Amino acid sequence: MDSNGSLEPVQDGPTDHVCKIEEASKEIDQLESKPLVSEDGTNGIVDSKKIDEPIFKRSRYEKLLSQCVVVFSAFWCMFFSLGISFSLGTFLPAWLEVFQEGRAKTSLIQSVHVGVLFGAGTIVGVLTEKVGLKVTMVVGSLLSSIGFLSAFFAPNITVLIGTIGVISGFGLCCVYLSGMIAVTAACSKSTSIALGFVIAGGGIGQSVMPFICDHLHNTYGWRGAFLIIAGLSLQPVIFACLMTAFLKPTQSKSGTSNNVKTNQRLVEKLKQVCHPRYIITCLVTSIAFAETNGFLFILFDFAIQRQGDGIFFIFLITTTSTVCNIICGIVSRHPRISSSVLLSVSVMLGSSSIILLGVTNSYTETLVFMVTFGVAYGGLIAIAGIVILDLVGKEVYPLGIGINVTINGIASSVGGIIYGLLYDLTQTYTISLLSMGTVTLVVGTLPIVALVISQRLFYHQREKGRT
Repeated sequence: MDSNGSLEPVQDGPTDHVCKIEEASKEIDQLESKPLVSEDGTNGIVDSKKIDEPIFKRSRYEKLLSQCVVVFSAFWCMFFSLGISFSLGTFLPAWLEVFQEGRAKTSLIQSVHVGVLFGAGTIVGVLTEKVGLKVTMVVGSLLSSIGFLSAFFAPNITVLIGTIGVISGFGLCCVYLSGMIAVTAACSKSTSIALGFVIAGGGIGQSVMPFICDHLHNTYGWRGAFLIIAGLSLQPVIFACLMTAFLKPTQSKSGTSNNVKTNQRLVEKLKQVCHPRYIITCLVTSIAFAETNGFLFILFDFAIQRQGDGIFFIFLITTTSTVCNIICGIVSRHPRISSSVLLSVSVMLGSSSIILLGVTNSYTETLVFMVTFGVAYGGLIAIAGIVILDLVGKEVYPLGIGINVTINGIASSVGGIIYGLLYDLTQTYTISLLSMGTVTLVVGTLPIVALVISQRLFYHQREKGRT
């Protein structure tokens, strides 16, 4: 305003321009930080982490569909990994005839294979934490194919133990265990049913693959059969890519870039799994798998001794075990039924059938006991993972199941060797079956005893706290 009282425009100085530029930049920052309108009509700041999340987060039905895709993919991964592994016994008579080695050494091929399949669980559990599920499964499938392909050129049993037993065993372990971890990560509310369905894929594979392997052996010989098996073992690559596409980044890769924090988490998880009931469960399952898997290793040779058909026997066992897998997954969801009790029942039922198979000479009774063994074996496979999940929780489950699978794998290898050694000493499988069955029957009572003791301690501490 001048001296006459009239208004005149204010001239901006250099300082005012700087202030206006600062105010404009602040307004731009405020606009960038304001909530943006998303496609579904809700306001929220765009988060880069949410962009990477699968679309099923926005819809319950899409989430259910994605869970079904994960379970379906894991089902087929289990079909090939366990189906191929437990069909190697079809080649046992051919290996005995070609290489003229004893049963103890020849049975080492499948014993080492299954031992590494389950025994490398701890290593695979750590790998999934470091590099993720997808990389672990793809690399595992490639390794298994390389091992079976190398078996075509094997000149002796020792090379077969290294190629089929170690290389292919470790590769299929990556596929098998990663599939189970993916299912537990994707299915939070129905984990037991999902695991039962996925494990049933392994049972179906064990039912179908022996017929396929026998046909391949009769058509192309055992060396030519392994060329085709090498191709079949590559199928999990497709399902691994499909499965991990529907998992969150935090689910498909749980490792962190900070090695110190990762090591600290690993130590904390190890402390959590060092629980008395977990240790007892590992002891029981290891002895039970040594008995059951060891028997499956020598089943085809056992069938020849009893004038039976080994492929038909394995079909009975795997069919009943597959049905029992699904049933046990559903039954274990009941709040009043303890998974530890189901584990004890499965172990004791399986050991009883092994003992009875050792003393019977009737073909009809043999068939009945084979079916009983299949029911028990299916329950053991389905419940073992659920018991571990109940004891350690979902966060520690990869490490807990990895350690358990490792112990079970080592025990399975030892079990197959024991069956073979006792046969070489006695020229009969009766002593092997009676010995393994009796030991397992006694050990099978431990989960129930541990459950009763833990419940009494819990009630005692609660009453002591009230007083």
